[in-house]
Amino acid sequence: MPPSLPEQERIVPEGVTLCAMQRLSFSDEAARMVQATEPSTQIVYADDIEGVWRAIQEGQYGMIPFENSAKGVVWKHFDRLRQSGVRILGEVHLHVRMCMGGLLDAQPREATHVHSHPVGLAQCSRRLDELGIPPEKRIQTRATPDGPRDVAELRDPRRICLASRLAIEDAGLAVLEDEDSVANHGRANITQFFVVHRNGQVELPEKEKEYHGLIVVPEYERIGVLHDTLGVLRDGRVDLHSLHSQRLRGGDDGYRFFMEMESGGDSALFDIMRRKLANCSAVREAQWLGSWNGRLYSDSIRTEDPPRRDPLARPQVEGAPLDPSRRYHGLQFRPDNYPGVLFDTTGYIRTSDVNLRFVHSRPEGHKQYGFLVGMDSSQTTPERFQLMLDHMQCDSHLQYVHWLRSTDSLSELHELEPKED
Repeated sequence: MPPSLPEQERIVPEGVTLCAMQRLSFSDEAARMVQATEPSTQIVYADDIEGVWRAIQEGQYGMIPFENSAKGVVWKHFDRLRQSGVRILGEVHLHVRMCMGGLLDAQPREATHVHSHPVGLAQCSRRLDELGIPPEKRIQTRATPDGPRDVAELRDPRRICLASRLAIEDAGLAVLEDEDSVANHGRANITQFFVVHRNGQVELPEKEKEYHGLIVVPEYERIGVLHDTLGVLRDGRVDLHSLHSQRLRGGDDGYRFFMEMESGGDSALFDIMRRKLANCSAVREAQWLGSWNGRLYSDSIRTEDPPRRDPLARPQVEGAPLDPSRRYHGLQFRPDNYPGVLFDTTGYIRTSDVNLRFVHSRPEGHKQYGFLVGMDSSQTTPERFQLMLDHMQCDSHLQYVHWLRSTDSLSELHELEPKED
C-alpha cells in the first residue's frame, strides 16, 4: 500500500469511510482521488445523492457535487449544507469525461431515446438537440452508471446513454462518441465536489486554513451592500474564487451569496476580516460552511493563470444601448480574474447611486464566470447613469459587456434571471 500524504495535505484522516454515488459514477472517480491521498480510506456507495447525505448524517464522509463548469452550482446541496450541521473538509475538481454509449450496432443519428443523470443530459444538451432527441425522450436516471445498465438491459439500438467510458464498457456497450463530440464544453467539463462531514464542535471559520466557504445575506434595500461586503473581504486580503447568488424565498426579500475564498496567508488579518464581516451593517447574516486545506485536481486540468490581456484593451460591447430614462436595466459582463475585480466593478456602480437588484454568476469555464446584473437607476439621474455605462464600456478590466434590456417593469427585469432546477 502506498504511503499516506502528510496530514496537512490530506482531505480526510486515516481509516475513514467515504460515501460516493454508485460504482463507476463520476462521484466514485472523485472519491478514488481522495483515496489516493489516504489509501486507508474505505469507499462505500449509495444508490443516489440522498443516500450520500444520509451517510453523512450517520457519521460517514460524503462526496457532494456542488458546481459544474457548464451547468453552474447545485443550490439544493448548498441548502443541505447550510441546514444540516455539517461542514466542508476539502474539494476535488474532476475532469468529467462524458461519452455516448450504445449497443455495438447503434448509430447516434438513429437514436430516439437517451438515458443519463439530469446533469449529464444538461451537459450534453447541444449534441442531443443536434440528434433531434426531444426532452420527453431524455430519460433521467438516479445516477450516471444507471444509463448504460438500462440501455444494456433494453437491448434497443435506438437507445443511447451518456456516462463515463468505464461505465459504458462495464455494461458491455460500445463508446459511440467521446467527450469532444458529446459534451457542450468538450474537454472543459469539470465538476467540483466537496468532501462533507458532520461538524461536531469545530468553530468556523478556522483561520489557519487556506480555503473557506461562506453564505452571506446582505441587507437588500440599500445601495452598495454588495460592494461594502466585498470591501471587507478585500481589506482582509482574501482572494474571492467564486460568488454565486440565489434569490431568497418570499418574493423581493433579497438574495444570498455563496462565496468561496482563499485566505491571504495572514491568519490574524483573516480573523479581523471575519469579525468585521460579523459586524458589518451591510450584512444581515453570515454563515461559514467550512474551512479546509485539501484541494485535488484531475491530472488533465490546467490550473495555471490565464494569459494576461492587454492592460489597455477595451471590452467587447454587444447589444442595443440601454435607455437611461428607464428605471430597470439588465446586462452581462465578464471581468478579468484578479483579486478585488468585483469590488472595483461594483464600486463605480455604487458611486453612481445605482442599486443592484440582483447579481448572478454564469459559468464560462472552470472557475471562470460572467455576471448577469439587474440594476435600479431610480435614485440617480439619467446623466449619471449614462456616465456609469460609459465607464463600463471603457473599463479595461472587463472582457465583454452585453446590454440586455431597459424597462420600467420590475417583472420584466426578473425575467432575465436564471431559473433554478
